[in-house]
Amino acid sequence: MVVAFILLFAQVTQTPQVVQNGDYEITVPHGWTADWVGHDSRLKHTSGASLLIINSRSTNDFSGFTERMAEGVANPLGFATISKPRHFSNSDQEWYEYDIRGNRLAEHRRILYRAVRTHTGQTEIIFESAEDRFDILLPEALSIASSLKSVPRKVRVRK
Repeated sequence: MVVAFILLFAQVTQTPQVVQNGDYEITVPHGWTADWVGHDSRLKHTSGASLLIINSRSTNDFSGFTERMAEGVANPLGFATISKPRHFSNSDQEWYEYDIRGNRLAEHRRILYRAVRTHTGQTEIIFESAEDRFDILLPEALSIASSLKSVPRKVRVRK
């Protein structure tokens, strides 16, 4: 019991790693690895969960776009169900969110599809996990997604 507690404490206290690739960086906590980081980013968790962040797809019909994308994300799952969209809008941003459940092979999966539109562009967040670990990993996945940022390049001035 004591050994398990020490191992759990060691995992919790490990500091996240900042991964930088070109003009982008993202904070990657323990248990996650970045497959690629850039304008679009893909990360995987040791449990098999995945996080995909897609930036700057613009559309005039935001509601219709998000509905089509949620259906596309659900398509590979067997017996998929898509929730009614949750919608939020204020003067700074608008987002639609869909909860998708289905099977991938014999495993029950759950996917959060969220599209956020701001005055600077559009971001899609697709988080997929086994249904029993979804609620545990979701806050971490959303935190990772919000950490993706553009990093200005350093410019050298020749004399």
